[in-house]
Amino acid sequence: MQLYYVRKANDADLAQISEIFEQAKSILKQDGSPQWQNGAPTLMDFKNDIAKQQCYVLIVNQEVAGMATLQIGPDPNYQVISNGFWKQTSDYMVIHRVAIAFKYSGLHLNEFFFSNLLTLCRQNFKRVRIDTHERNLKMQHILNKFGFKECGVINVNDPVDPKRKAYELIMN
Repeated sequence: MQLYYVRKANDADLAQISEIFEQAKSILKQDGSPQWQNGAPTLMDFKNDIAKQQCYVLIVNQEVAGMATLQIGPDPNYQVISNGFWKQTSDYMVIHRVAIAFKYSGLHLNEFFFSNLLTLCRQNFKRVRIDTHERNLKMQHILNKFGFKECGVINVNDPVDPKRKAYELIMN
C-alpha cells in the first residue's frame, strides 16, 4: 500500500517543485494553453511561497508528487471580475500553482490532493477561489468535480493572455 499525505513544503523540496512545475508547463503547452508560458511563476515565487509557509506538497511514498500554494485573500487579481460576480465578498483562501508530477498522472491524485487542500482551507475559511486559463480543461474538470462555480473572468499579470476563468467554492 502506498502512503499519501500533504504537508507544508520546505527548502529541501524546491528542486522537485521546480521539476514538477516545468513538467506542468510542458503539458499546458501541449494542450494549447499559454498559461505559465511567459516565465511566471518563477523559482523565486516558489521560494517566497515556502518562506511564507504557503506552499504545500503531495507526498507519495516519501517523494514529492505534487505542489500547490494556499494564500489568504484578498488577491489583487480578484478585485475586478467581469462577465459575472463573486458569490461572496468576505474572507477567502486562494489556491494557486497546482501541479502533479507527470509520473503520477492517471492515478487520480488530483482528487486526493484537492480534497486535502480544501480541508486545509476550511480550517479557517468557508470560501475558496481559484482561476485557470480557458484552455486548461483538466483543471476545469477538477474544479467542476469539487463543486466550484464559475463566477466570471479575471485578469492576471500575463502579457500573452491575461484572461482567466474565475471560480469560487463556498463550503458550509
